Amino acid sequence: MLLAATPAAAQAPTHVTLFASGTLHDAFAEITQTFTRQTGFVVDQTYGASPQLSRRIEDGETVDVFASADTANPERLERNGRSGAVTIFAHNRMCLLVKPAIAGTRTADDIMLDPAVRLITAVPVLDSAGDYAEATFAKMDARKPGSKAALDAKALRLFANRDVVIPAAANPGAYLLLTANRGDAFLSWCTAAAVSVKTNPAQLRSLELPPDIVVNANYGLTLRNGAPVEAGILRGFIVSPAGQAILKRYGFTGA
Repeated sequence: MLLAATPAAAQAPTHVTLFASGTLHDAFAEITQTFTRQTGFVVDQTYGASPQLSRRIEDGETVDVFASADTANPERLERNGRSGAVTIFAHNRMCLLVKPAIAGTRTADDIMLDPAVRLITAVPVLDSAGDYAEATFAKMDARKPGSKAALDAKALRLFANRDVVIPAAANPGAYLLLTANRGDAFLSWCTAAAVSVKTNPAQLRSLELPPDIVVNANYGLTLRNGAPVEAGILRGFIVSPAGQAILKRYGFTGA
């Protein structure tokens, strides 16, 4: 029995642990599946808000690869000696997911500034999208002073809010705007908004922000110090033409 078991044990697959922004879930599901098929290495995946995942790493969890929706969180890990250099591997931006009746022919910034429009954002600090929402408000304030104060006062910070439960199987944008009717517009990632519109084409629209207020996000990737060689191979696949092509299919722009 021991002799029979030995070859099986020798063939046990190598595992790589990955923490990644929730915005990457669908794209990375395909990337890791392709990676495993080509290499035989299994990727143990955990998705969530980048600041919270970063905090878990800082608290001592062993994670080989961290793919964040920003560069600030992985760069902090690098400064603290927990990981190596940060690689920018993708870009995203903010869009306004909105009900068509609310949108009309107005621009995204006009809709957000309308006092009657219930504007949903993510919670700053807890979720990178909330930080980018604040950056959007600041850009609008530079154009029209007083905008940031007005938007901060009216914003409904429901995404990544611990008191707001979004069913696991639900699309967050569609759930908050349609099912729960918690708002009229949602300042969200363009990639996430596109998924919401795809599943609810008659009920939702995604509006681009004007060029002077749009906030673009650099997505940063880092490996823990001492990570196995397989983690570097995974990083190499993510930034390869094959990995970049998958990211582009899900709405991200390339590195």
